[in-house]
Amino acid sequence: MTDRLLLLMHHKSIRLALASLACMFIAASPSMAITLDEAVDMALDKSESAGIVSDEAMALRAGARAGVSGLLPQLGLDAGYYEMGTNADPIPLFPTPDREYNATLEAAQLLWAGGRVIGGFRLKGNLESQSGVMERIGLSALRYKVASMYYGVLFEKSRVRVHKDRVEQRQQELSDARALGEAGIASPLDIRQAALSLSVARDSLLEVELAYRQALIDFNIELGNITLDEKGLLSPEGELGRAHGILEALSSLGQGMKDENLPELRMSSLASREAELKHSLAWGKSLPELWLVGSATTSGQETSAMDESWMAGLNIKFDIYDGGLRGAERAGALSEKRRAGRELERTRKLVSGRVFSMRMRAETVDERIRLRTEAVEMATGNYEDARAEYRAGLSTLTRLGEFNLALAEARLGLLGLYLEEQVLMSEAGLLMGKTR
Repeated sequence: MTDRLLLLMHHKSIRLALASLACMFIAASPSMAITLDEAVDMALDKSESAGIVSDEAMALRAGARAGVSGLLPQLGLDAGYYEMGTNADPIPLFPTPDREYNATLEAAQLLWAGGRVIGGFRLKGNLESQSGVMERIGLSALRYKVASMYYGVLFEKSRVRVHKDRVEQRQQELSDARALGEAGIASPLDIRQAALSLSVARDSLLEVELAYRQALIDFNIELGNITLDEKGLLSPEGELGRAHGILEALSSLGQGMKDENLPELRMSSLASREAELKHSLAWGKSLPELWLVGSATTSGQETSAMDESWMAGLNIKFDIYDGGLRGAERAGALSEKRRAGRELERTRKLVSGRVFSMRMRAETVDERIRLRTEAVEMATGNYEDARAEYRAGLSTLTRLGEFNLALAEARLGLLGLYLEEQVLMSEAGLLMGKTR
């Protein structure tokens, strides 16, 4: 009877393996593979998020140029041609003109304004630097989002593989139960329980496959790859694995924090400097302005006989009292200067704590991956031994199911740690301002 039982199991295993291979070919994903670097490049080139970041940086640079427009030479032209008439009685010797031509050219340059000329150009440079850092931070945030979604898709893909393996295992268990039933060793209850376990495994597989497809769609939307054809979807290349070099990346991150070269710290420092410059400019408004001005005017009834005049000189403008407006502006600028300074100190502390936390998380995840890898190896061996015992009639289907569940949970737990480590690596790149 034992030989007959082994022969039945062997034939059923062969049929099951062939059926599984067929399902794998049928269910093969039609998506095109893409690397992380290619995905980031595509997002930077095509996605709306990258365009928004660039537009915001461009707007800040334009505002910086507009802020110093009044400090540059001002040139204006006013010209006109007029036809005229009147019903008044004409005055002898003074005929009423019937037309007039005129043109006036005016030029002005602010020479001194209590330090606001130099300060204004310094503020322009500060804002332009902020625009560059802001764009880098925005693009780095986009890269972090793309990388997180990239590894999220790989995680869902790996979950599908785990659940497919569980379906295959449950199919084998059902085959074993039927073979044992035909040999008179297993009861109908075992067969029904094995069929129920297979049904539950298939249901779980459908659930994770849906989650995988949704993650894939969201990933393509972020890349700007909008398509209604599943064959046009781009899928991350390879399998989810460990993030190599994470401790070295965190070490570089710590050095960048000490040197204050991290974009987040740089941006906060520039914002603090901006507040200082604006406070200085607010004080400059209390002092007079010295202008170099000049103008030239030409007018007349005939273009061949025009009257011309010109003037050039210096002009001082001093607003003696403005109802307390400048005092209020100085107080507001001082308050903003203090707030920006405190914000800089808080940012330094937050970034320092974040880097320290990331290092602890990386070390903990590294140790947990080692332990979970061992757990997967042991759970695999336990399941194989438990199935061998069940096929030999030495164990129960319920006990085999416990080992099956333990193996799946160990594998899924390890995948979750891989994902956590990859996201942590991407977070380090975000703090360093990595855009590619």
